[in-house]
Amino acid sequence: MNAHVRTHRKKALALATALGITAGMCAATAGTATAAAPAAGNATASDEVVIPDPGRFQPRGEELTQAGSTGYAHRQEGTAGYLWTDAETGATKPITEEQAKGHSGLYAKVAADPAVSLDRVTVTDVATGQERLALTLPAARHFSGAFTTDTVVTTTRSDDFRYTGFQLLQVVDGKTVERPVTGFEATFEELRLVGQDAGGALFSTWQEGHLVEGGYYLDYATATLSPWSGSEGVGIQLGTDHLGIYNFVENRISTAPRSQPKASVETQLPKPLDGATSFDSVAIIGDWIVLAQAVPEHRESFVVGEKLQAVRIGTGEVVELLPHATTKLTAAPDGSLLVVGGDSATDWAVRRVSLSANGTPQVATVRKVPQVPTYYAGLALGGGRVNYLSTNVSGIDTLGLHDVDTNLSATPPTAGTPQLRARIIAPTGQGLFSTGDGDSVYADGKRLYARIDATTSRTAELPVSNAHVVDAAGRYVLAESGTTKYVADLENYDSNVPDVKRTITDSAAALWDAKVWQPTATTGQVNSYNLKTGSTSAPLDLGSGCKPTELQAVGRWLYWACGAAKAGVYDHTEKKSVTVPTGEALLGDGYVVRHVEDELQLTNLLTGETSQLADLPAAAMGSGRRQSWTVDKFGSGVAYVDAAKNVHVKKVGVAAQPLAPLTHSVEPLTFEGTGVEPQAATWSPVWRFSKAVGSWELRIAKGNGEGVRTFTGTQGTGGAVRVKWDGKDAQGRGVESGQYRWELIARPLDGTGPVHSSFGAFDVNGSSLTTVPGTYTPVTPTRLMDTRDGTGVPKAKVGPGGTVSLRVAGKAGVPAEGVTAVVLNVTATNATADSFVSVYPNDTRRTSASNLNFKAGRTVPNLVTVPVVNGYVEFYNKSGSVDLLADVSGYYAEGTAGSEYQPVTPKRLMDTREGTGVPKAKVGAGGTVTLPVTEPGVTAVALNVTATNPTATSFVSVYPYGTARGASNLNFVAGQTVPNLVIVPVKDGKVTFYNHAGTVDLIADVAGYYKDGTGSVFTGMQPKRVLDTRTGTGVPAGKVGTGKTVTLTVGTKYTAVVMNVTATEPTAAGFVSVYPYGTTRTASNLNFVAGQTVPNLVVVPVKDGKVTFYNHTGTVHLIADVAGYFTG
Repeated sequence: MNAHVRTHRKKALALATALGITAGMCAATAGTATAAAPAAGNATASDEVVIPDPGRFQPRGEELTQAGSTGYAHRQEGTAGYLWTDAETGATKPITEEQAKGHSGLYAKVAADPAVSLDRVTVTDVATGQERLALTLPAARHFSGAFTTDTVVTTTRSDDFRYTGFQLLQVVDGKTVERPVTGFEATFEELRLVGQDAGGALFSTWQEGHLVEGGYYLDYATATLSPWSGSEGVGIQLGTDHLGIYNFVENRISTAPRSQPKASVETQLPKPLDGATSFDSVAIIGDWIVLAQAVPEHRESFVVGEKLQAVRIGTGEVVELLPHATTKLTAAPDGSLLVVGGDSATDWAVRRVSLSANGTPQVATVRKVPQVPTYYAGLALGGGRVNYLSTNVSGIDTLGLHDVDTNLSATPPTAGTPQLRARIIAPTGQGLFSTGDGDSVYADGKRLYARIDATTSRTAELPVSNAHVVDAAGRYVLAESGTTKYVADLENYDSNVPDVKRTITDSAAALWDAKVWQPTATTGQVNSYNLKTGSTSAPLDLGSGCKPTELQAVGRWLYWACGAAKAGVYDHTEKKSVTVPTGEALLGDGYVVRHVEDELQLTNLLTGETSQLADLPAAAMGSGRRQSWTVDKFGSGVAYVDAAKNVHVKKVGVAAQPLAPLTHSVEPLTFEGTGVEPQAATWSPVWRFSKAVGSWELRIAKGNGEGVRTFTGTQGTGGAVRVKWDGKDAQGRGVESGQYRWELIARPLDGTGPVHSSFGAFDVNGSSLTTVPGTYTPVTPTRLMDTRDGTGVPKAKVGPGGTVSLRVAGKAGVPAEGVTAVVLNVTATNATADSFVSVYPNDTRRTSASNLNFKAGRTVPNLVTVPVVNGYVEFYNKSGSVDLLADVSGYYAEGTAGSEYQPVTPKRLMDTREGTGVPKAKVGAGGTVTLPVTEPGVTAVALNVTATNPTATSFVSVYPYGTARGASNLNFVAGQTVPNLVIVPVKDGKVTFYNHAGTVDLIADVAGYYKDGTGSVFTGMQPKRVLDTRTGTGVPAGKVGTGKTVTLTVGTKYTAVVMNVTATEPTAAGFVSVYPYGTTRTASNLNFVAGQTVPNLVVVPVKDGKVTFYNHTGTVHLIADVAGYFTG
């Protein structure tokens, strides 16, 4: 069918594997069928579950050689030689290579006819063995290899062995009849049969002096030869209705009907995959060209095959037939094609490509190709969790590490779906062991790995590269190399401390929890070394009378063996040893299991009885322990692999021991980074137990007992409880740094024994309290606090180091519930000393951030955005005594009821000095000026308002147009320039500015707009210092010079940040602008004179994750404390 003349690439799983010559890592099966596996999680008995064989990733090698009307010939991996399989029944029989290499379900055999000394050709049906044609070739006639059930094609040659003609031989009335063939043009030196079916044959010819190949198509019905000629890089195809010449250099094919070979049509084929220039196999069915491509060598281990496509002749229309397929396209007598392919190894099958009623290709399954069973390189079981290493993943020499959770205490027992934890490339050492806490550990080179997921692991370094794991428990692992054993810690996070905690030479050893057991110098005695405390126990007499060559430890039990002479188990509770049978054994919690001949035997340590546990064929090497069978040190189960490569997990009939706590791992939760938000971190504590955990609850609380987060589970992770906490409370709010409490309640999965309860403490470092994202609702500015008259708080100044708590929830339009943050204009007045004031969330730790800085006797306002906790906010005064005023202008609340924020690059909307936005004139005493806010749909606007050139001590209020004037926003003395951020509601598209005394110029720079349903939401946070040029926080240390800038990286997730920016130690009168990185500076945010410390709240858009600070004159130190951010 396919006469592609290119040499095909060798395939890793192709011919050699398909013939069963090499087995690789897979277990070859006899015959072509595999045993049906039970469904995952279905118990085959009341005390076990069966995990079906996942099978090898790569499909079983399957090579088709020919197809008949009832079946097909093929070679299959795992069998020797060729096979004939009935397409309907699947019945398979061995056949010879000669039978496999025929066509249309036939094969021809040439043998000498002794009666006449001539060759005799016999054509036989492969499926039935029925002889369909037999004839003796006349003298000077040579069999060409082409045949049907009634015809044999012969050739004649000259004395110099050149081909001179073709003949069709048939048997009529018992006699051989020869039909002459017409169309022969010239003699040639070489002839090769390249394709045939019941209707004709394709031959390629070659003669000396010709640089390219040519040939003939022989049509049996007309006994006519049609010549064809090719060029370099050309192959010819025989289709059901067409002939085709494929030019694989140019990747195009010329086709013509078999009845009209000269009426050719050119079709350009689609571009092959993976950089190839042509397809490996091309076949023609009806008006369609079927294309198959080999997988490139660099991808052979990662994909099961490239896709199978079909292209319509002439139009180039492409359809995909199969996602993956092999390259052999085999013609069937009915004109269809057989090909092997499918979605994956589990879906691999012989498929038939035929034409539908409308003439388009369709694919049907003929017979499934059985999957190759997986090879298990390691098997572990701990706390009911099965871990295994197997070949059911892609990649060269790659094993897949899988987990399956089982519950043998359920009725009936249950098993989950296998989960791929990691792909392990060419591991060395291995020795897979369960750590009992949901993980498993193996050795690879000089490192021990307990895989957490595909990219992360708990690891430990060894001093040697050829070790393998011989025991494990929780964080500790016992590895062996030669006669030396190493006890390593998987949770040693100090790079200056070796991971190996103990080295043991020429001695048996066992590991349970944090204790390592080994023999002492006195015969029959052992002791334990505690890896946590570094202490060694008193000697323990086993009563063995010999020095153990092997030790195993589980709970109250200590298994010992002195070679093949004797073995026993010491019971710490009963303080005595009981004798058990010798041989390779594994210790469980109250039982010992051995593999004896073809069965697993269990010895009950409480009763002393030994019984058969399960049938298990003898292992190829040794007892197969920990590879084909293992026990659960942290439970009451045994796992083993049966002959069909299914994993059984079976419950043992031994009385269960109570749930006992083992070493837990509870580390601090530490957030790194000095930006707006620290880098993401996860608290991952592990509480370990002696057996599987059922339902559990973990409560995290503040030091005062207030609950923060509760986690629950219906089943532990093996013999452990594992939790992952991101440092957020139940509402998704970040928690502040400090000490927290944990309390755990854990119940045994098997229901045996009491409930476990424990508690402790841990630290959270580097975190800041945050609110949930919220939208903004402006309110009419209202005074909530005035210490001068007792508004909102007791009437009294705030003294040095003093604090005052202000309730804001439920006041002046602020809701009693659901408030996340509040916007206050805070004013300090009547100060007796230079000082600063910090405003921060109630019931939280005050940080280093300040909001107002002032001199004695000065009145200083500043806008503050602060999270609300318990309905309150806190005010702190550093030095002297001071009166504090707080005027609310709005609040943020969870949900979408309020307005979202649209930050803009700062832009000047009003300047009375120049007539920008309003008439050019100072605002007089008691005067107002109204500014139109033309942005559509605005509910409030954020303005940086500056008062300059005042002629008297005064204040300025900014409020919604047409409403009653409320609280003040700026306070100043004559000649002073003072800025302050104002968030003011917009009414009728306007806001109004009022000046109390004297005259003053007013400037307003817009920072952003609040709108309904469009923009960003606000997350408030505990004030956090993100920039300080005095200490090098956020930017390099050093004052900002004249005309210089510093740029702060805040992160790309933010649309804008809210910061209290402070200028301190300026050497000259000047101003500072804060604006989006990479944009043009347009407005100022802080104005100061030499020696003055001035803060101001800034809402600045973020560009490329950064904001920039500019100083106009002199040098100055800058400080920025973030109070929240906008996202979305």
